[in-house]
Parts: sequence; structure tokens; C-alpha cells
Amino acid sequence: MLCHGHQYQRHHASASAGSTLMSTCKGYFADLAQGVMWAGVSLAVVFTIIRTTIRLHISRRLFVDDAFVYIALSILIAMAILYTLINNIIFQIVLVGEGLVSPSSDFPRQVPFFLKVQFAIIVLFWTTLWAVKAAFLMYYKKLFVGLPGHMQKCWWAVVVFSVLAYLGCWVTQLLSCTPIPTYFDNHCQTPKDIYISNLSLYYAMGVDVVCDILIMALPLRLLWGLKVNSQQKVALAAIFSLGFIVIAFAVVRVVETSAKFKHVNPMWLALWSMIEASVAVIVSCLPSFRALFSSRSSSNYKDHTPSSGSRLSRLSRNPKGTMWLENQASDGRSHADFSQAGASLASDDLNRLTTSPPYIGYTVGAEGLHRMDTMLRDRADDESEEHILPIMPQNGVHVGINLGDPIYRGIHHGKKSHKDDLDDVLQRAVEAGCLKLMVTGSDLMESRNAIKIAKEHPGLCYATVGVHPCSAKSFDDYEGGPNVLLKDLRALAMEAKEAGHATAFGEIGLDYDRFYLSEKEPQLKYFEAQLDIAEEVQLPLFLHSRAASEDFERLLAPRLPRLPKKGLVHSFTGTIEEMERLVALGLDIGVNGCSMKTEENLDVVRAIPLERMQIETDGPWCEMRASHASAKYRTAAPPLPKAVKKEKWEKGLMVKGRNEPAAISHVAHVVASVKGISIEEVCEAAWNNSIKMFGLGET
Repeated sequence: MLCHGHQYQRHHASASAGSTLMSTCKGYFADLAQGVMWAGVSLAVVFTIIRTTIRLHISRRLFVDDAFVYIALSILIAMAILYTLINNIIFQIVLVGEGLVSPSSDFPRQVPFFLKVQFAIIVLFWTTLWAVKAAFLMYYKKLFVGLPGHMQKCWWAVVVFSVLAYLGCWVTQLLSCTPIPTYFDNHCQTPKDIYISNLSLYYAMGVDVVCDILIMALPLRLLWGLKVNSQQKVALAAIFSLGFIVIAFAVVRVVETSAKFKHVNPMWLALWSMIEASVAVIVSCLPSFRALFSSRSSSNYKDHTPSSGSRLSRLSRNPKGTMWLENQASDGRSHADFSQAGASLASDDLNRLTTSPPYIGYTVGAEGLHRMDTMLRDRADDESEEHILPIMPQNGVHVGINLGDPIYRGIHHGKKSHKDDLDDVLQRAVEAGCLKLMVTGSDLMESRNAIKIAKEHPGLCYATVGVHPCSAKSFDDYEGGPNVLLKDLRALAMEAKEAGHATAFGEIGLDYDRFYLSEKEPQLKYFEAQLDIAEEVQLPLFLHSRAASEDFERLLAPRLPRLPKKGLVHSFTGTIEEMERLVALGLDIGVNGCSMKTEENLDVVRAIPLERMQIETDGPWCEMRASHASAKYRTAAPPLPKAVKKEKWEKGLMVKGRNEPAAISHVAHVVASVKGISIEEVCEAAWNNSIKMFGLGET
């Protein structure tokens, strides 16, 4: 009101009084500007703390994009401190420039100092904005992991453009006053100097806006083909378009500070620079807040799997490769009902795209599925604690998982430690992209258990039937003797095959690393006996070989011509030479965490022909660990759901030390990185190889 009053009275008061009052008004404004600056910094600090809290609470770690946000925040604080230090000088320069006061005796000394500090602040301002851009670029980077090469090149092109634009800001600012040494001597006052100075301001704004648009265009381009409903697309587009907030402030900053025939007002420049930088840091934290408002999924696997009243429709594919649901209900519901249920499951998952690590997404075309391998990486920012799932293309197949192990029923070392959570394990597997799981039978009882699981989850789970070499002694211990066990095993395999529940005969083979479980002779004897059954039943083999390549190949080779689909040597840990001999026999190679512990293991994985590779976890064993050679290749994979000790288990959480089928995405990511190909290629090949060999309801 004081300043407005002055506007009314200025024609009725002396020039001296008017100048004094105007000086007072500008003094108030300077103090107000300082308050606004520090308020913006304080908000940025608060938002960054909340972002960090969310990330540490959910993911228990920080990532590269966090580092860039912290850099931006630190520079923002440094800018505020520098502006506070030169606030009085800025105030004096404005008053002198507008003729409201006469220069003080030390004014000539203050101006060069101000120009040097202002140049440093301008550079810090750019660095703050570009650090935020880098945070978003790293945030979106995982969108392009596993996508075709030209899509990844788009990300790199934006990175290169952003770096060049940042360097261009330096160059144009320095060239706004030539020769450069005169920049800090206040000698650049000609109309040309002022024009170039304002031009550099517009250049910086222009490249700032263009960079933001390009960065936002990266995820928005992928969102275009994502098969989710319009409401979800709008929600995701809003999150991906947060940069427009920064763009708005960038435009306002230039409009408010630029002047056609004079240098920009340093007080306005300071205020709007701090506002824009503060907003940029705050915006970089906003995606993480999605986790605070996203509702936890109330659905669980039981909503989409068999129950006493109805059974999950079999997941299948139409000729174009999209998922659909074939009605297998027993309660009379229509195909459309099940399709809607399946769509609901997909929608629930995709609705959490910004509350979890890169989530499953896919688009379709004449050539079949084109998966968006990752959607919205934030490995932590935006995940729902109950549903933090790794990504895989939506055609994942898992050929080796021991779901019959009591550990998935909450029984650890013979003791009940927590509730049965097999349904949760399956739910996480489905959400991680596994459409098919082949449950391993390791002895007669476990084979029956695997078939039971397959019956309970038709279209999702299939079983193998066989006796593991480490259980070979069970033949001699069996009531009625080994021949009775072999007869029962044959009958079970034949019955389950005809019913469509068993798709492989195994796990059979030789294991010379663990003679303490079963000696060599029983292993050899009953491996041969089971091969006889496999020939009769005509199921592809699910094989195990440890330190026994010579005997393994010797016994196996003569049988393979009579087994058209040959088989899979799962959880392979042998040498390159052994792998090549097995491939030459017509066998596929299965890899999991145990297959990638050492650099030598990785060399083998690198050498396996893609058309002969299948992937698995072999859970609850073969967990991938930080000490393994594969660890350095897992950086591209999102974190697995939160894992706790078995005593602290809660619904929706994993258990430490218990591997799960959802972790197959880590296997796929490591294979892709080791081979230097996309995760899409790995999963597509694995799907084709597994379906070709085992069928799994698709052939």
C-alpha cells in the first residue's frame, strides 16, 4: 500500500521525497525477494527429504537419479547463499541504475565483484536445471532397456543434445561481452552488448525448454502404444509431463527479467532464477509422491486363479500375439467375463506403473508382441511396497521352479515360520511377466505335488515327473522295491501327460558333486531306468548334470534319436566345451543364478546359442547374490520386492534367502547384458524355445 500510495502522491511531492520513498519500496522488495528465495529453497529441501524417505523406505537404497537431485539441491542452496551475500550490492546497483541514489565511494569496486559472483550464480543456475534434467534422464533410462536399438539411440541423442545445450549456455554468456576480460569490468554497456546479453538469455531459455520437451517426449512416445485405458494413459502422461511446470517458470523468468534497451534487472533476475531453480528441484521429487497416494491393490492371485467355484481361464494368445483368456470356468461365466477379469488384472498392474519399478507393458502389431521392456524405472520412487515387481516382456516362461517345496508353504527346515504364501508367490510371478511355469518333480511324491499344483492352476503351471539323481537311493528304499517305484512313476507320467498336466520327464540325470546324498552306482542305474520310461512315455527330458559330463553324455546320447523333442539340461554350470557337446546332441541349455556365479560361468552363458537357451530361477535355490559375477550386470534390472526374515514375514513380502519365480527377470537381464542384446530378444527366444520343446498348453 505504501508503494501504491506513492504512485498516487508522486505528482504532489518533491523529487527528493519521491526518490526516498521509491528507495524504501525497493528495499522492502529486496527483503521480500530474499524471503521468497529461501522459502523456495526450504520447500525444495523438504520435498527432497520426502523423496529420499520414500525411496529408502521402499527400496532401501538410492540410485543414480537421486545423486543428480542432491547435486541440484546442493547447488540451489549455494545459489541462495551467494545471492544473500550480494543482496545489498544488487540493491545498490538497482537504485543507482534508476537514478534514485548516487553511487557510494566503494561502488566502482563493488560492481566488478558483483559481476563475478553473478556469473558464478548464472552458471550454478544452469547446472541446477541440467542436474534435474539428468535426474529425469536417468529416471527414464530404463524405459529403453531391452527395446530396439533405435529407441535406445533416442535416449542417447537427447543426452548428447542436453550436454551440448548446457555447454552452449556457457559459451553464449561469455560471448555476450567481448573481449571476454571486459565482462567483469562493467564496460559492456553499448546497445550491441545489451542486445547480445539479452539474446544469450533467450538462448538459455530456448535450449532449456527444448531439452525439457525432448526428455518428456521419451516416455510419452512409448506411452502412445501402451495397451492401457485412456484414464491410465492420461495419468501416466501427467506424470511424464511434469517438466511443463518448469517450462512455464522458465518462460515467466525471461519475460519478467528481459528488457529491450537495457541490461536485465539483477533483482528480478535473482528472484526468478531462484524460483525456477527451486521449482525444478521440487518437480524432480514429485513422481515419488505417487507412492503416497496410490492405493494398494486389493486383488491377489486368488482373484485370478482357481478356487472351488471357478478356475482361472487359461492364458493364451491370439494370432497377433496379444493375451486373451480362454474360458475354462465351471460356474457358467462367459468368455467375456473372463476377458474382463484378465483386463482388470492387467489394468491393476499397469495402474501401478508409476508406483513400482518398470512394469509390464506391451503393444501389438502385425508381427506380434512388441514389448515395452520397462516402464518408469524409478526402482524406488514410485513403488507400492506390496507390489514392487521386476519387469519382463509379457511372454515370460519359467521352466524350472520347485513350487512343491514346503518353503513356499511357510515351512522352513521343518518348522512353520509363517502362513502359506504360495498364492502370493504365483501372483508376483504373473505380475513379473511369467505366463507359464514348469514345476519340477524331484521324486515321486514331489512329482505328484507338482501335478497337483498344475491342476490347481491350469494354463499357468505345468509339471515334470521324475526322480532327481540326489534322490536315487529312494528307489531302493521304496516300499515294494525299485521296480514298483519305476512302475508307479511310469503310470503317473503317462496319466499326467494325457491330462495335459505333465510336459516333461525329469528332473533326472547325474550329480557327482553330492555323493553324500546318493552314491554313483544308484545314480547311473536309475538314470538309465528312467530314460527307458521317458522313451515309452515320449516326454521331453528335464535333465540335471553336475561334474558328470562323460557318463551323462554316454548314457544319454543313444537315447536321444528316439526322443524327438530331446530335452533341456537345466541349471547348467558346466564348461563351454560341455555345453557345445550337449547342444550338438540337440539339447537345450537352461540358465539361472547358479549358472552365472563366476566369470567362467558368464563366458559359458555368452557362448550358448540363443536359439538353444531357456531361462529359470530353480527357486527356492540358486538365488542371485551380490557376491556373484553376475551382480555387475543386474544394475539394469529393477529391485525385487522387499524381502524380510522369515520370522518377520508379512503378506506381500518376499522371504530372505528364498528364491522366487518373480526373480526370473534378473536372470533375463543378466543374460541380455552378458550377450549384448535386448531383454526382449532373450525372452522372445526363451519363450519360443520352451514352447517348442515342452508345449506348455500352446501347441
